Amino acid sequence: MFCNCRNLTTVNIPETVTSIGYEAFYDCRSLTEITIPSKVTSIDRWAFGACGELADIYCFAPKVPETHKEAFYNSYPEYITLHVPASSVNAYKSQEPWKNFKNIVKIDMPEYTLTYMVDGDVYKTYQVEEGSSITPEPAPTKEGYTFSGWSEIPETMPAHDVTVTGTFAVSQYAITYIIDDEVYTTQTVDYGSIIVPPAAPERDGYDFAWGDYPETMPAYDIIIYGTYTTGIETIMAGVANCQIFSLDSKTLNEPQKGVNIIRMSNGQVRKVVVK
Repeated sequence: MFCNCRNLTTVNIPETVTSIGYEAFYDCRSLTEITIPSKVTSIDRWAFGACGELADIYCFAPKVPETHKEAFYNSYPEYITLHVPASSVNAYKSQEPWKNFKNIVKIDMPEYTLTYMVDGDVYKTYQVEEGSSITPEPAPTKEGYTFSGWSEIPETMPAHDVTVTGTFAVSQYAITYIIDDEVYTTQTVDYGSIIVPPAAPERDGYDFAWGDYPETMPAYDIIIYGTYTTGIETIMAGVANCQIFSLDSKTLNEPQKGVNIIRMSNGQVRKVVVK
């Protein structure tokens, strides 16, 4: 493209360029300074060959471009100073043909703000050097909620501030209701919602009650057991110092078939029929 442009002294390659082709600036004998933009990913053979007056190359690519070993052929890189992003200095020093340059020094890049927002509030914020690789922040956690994941995050820090967003959605958990060792029904309930058990089928001569359960839905699945009891069992349960009598006023140790008279500790009297 610019081969043999012998009066060319400096080159500032545009930011839109991603590759520099074969002999693009070959034999530009007066060329002393080159600026390579951050998006360049490949440099072909002899792209800057026979540029004997080169003194400085500014390469803003944070990731070392895939570069032909003869890209700087006969340009004497051992006399050229290579300027690269601070975070990439070691990478350039370890790869051909870049490691052959006289000096590899850092470019002081401007910093921009990277902000993570969760549900409209600032979660974390960082100052990141332009061109530096961005390692996404680990997803936050919140009991009973599922995180949406972060919005799009660039691989490297652009020349402007970046805001990344994410949201929490309430999680749902299962309630399994069991009666007589069989599953009666199941419910899917939002975390933190009030638990309202379903009505159980009626059974003649029995009372029904669900066992203990939390007032609101926890952040895990639960099982609630239901139990049928006879009327007398319901009365006796949790009532201390009850007295049981037959119809002829005989004291009984336990209810018998037929009519039973129950005297509560508070003096209340109830008639219970046991079938």
